[in-house]
Amino acid sequence: MAAIIITLDKRRANDRGDYPVKFIINNGKTNAAISANISLPAKVWLGNGLERPVKTSHPGAKLINDQIQALYIEFRKRISDLELSGWTKTAKAADIKKRILDDRSVTQPAEILFSDYAKKFAGECRSPKTKEAYTYTLNKLSTYFNKENIRFEDVTFQALRDFDSHLSKTGSGVNTRSIHFRNIRAVFNRAIDNEVIKQDIYPFRKFKIKSEEKDKVSLSPEHVKKLYEYNLETPALQMARDFWMLSFFLCGINPTDLYHLKKPDSEGRISFIRAKEKK
Repeated sequence: MAAIIITLDKRRANDRGDYPVKFIINNGKTNAAISANISLPAKVWLGNGLERPVKTSHPGAKLINDQIQALYIEFRKRISDLELSGWTKTAKAADIKKRILDDRSVTQPAEILFSDYAKKFAGECRSPKTKEAYTYTLNKLSTYFNKENIRFEDVTFQALRDFDSHLSKTGSGVNTRSIHFRNIRAVFNRAIDNEVIKQDIYPFRKFKIKSEEKDKVSLSPEHVKKLYEYNLETPALQMARDFWMLSFFLCGINPTDLYHLKKPDSEGRISFIRAKEKK
């Protein structure tokens, strides 16, 4: 009878010092390994079989344990089907592995991952800063999940709550966390609009993004007048003050729009389309 066990392969660590989780198939005197595409630090691995092999104190432990269990059940069922047919009696472990992976590639369509879709989403952003923000969020998620290939199904309501708690414990403020969650939500919304995923896995129906109001610091008319009349020492400071005053008189025009302004028309009017509104 073919056996399958779950193990943390500690022979070689990756760049982060984590080790890969593998399923070892044994049949007769032969062995073959199937990667779970999950890497973990050795200190969080309990190695107690199928029941919660990852310590619950590890970030994302519940999700990782569920993934490992689901893969084990899938592989065990496929091996059982092969055993019922009598095929495994003369097969080597490598043959069983090949049958499992071949069957998965046929029965399961190519999955579009959240991580891949988020990279595509970031690549389509016009602003380098916006692209950087989405990339930063994805890197945070990858670190939290301990893997680069994140599925949409991984980002559940509970996973978002756990991620929020993790960010809070590692020093991220409310508004910083809200940026991450708005980025994640935007990727989900785009994927749903493009029919890449179904709405039933959308986690933001229950998860609410929190934010907090910051104290506004406003200048009084007297302060603005003093700034306007102040005799600055260098031309560079004078120019900086004049640009600020121009932005103020133009009701807070964005610096990017101010930089790209065209000359006034024949009636002395300036017209422009906000850069952030351009498609």
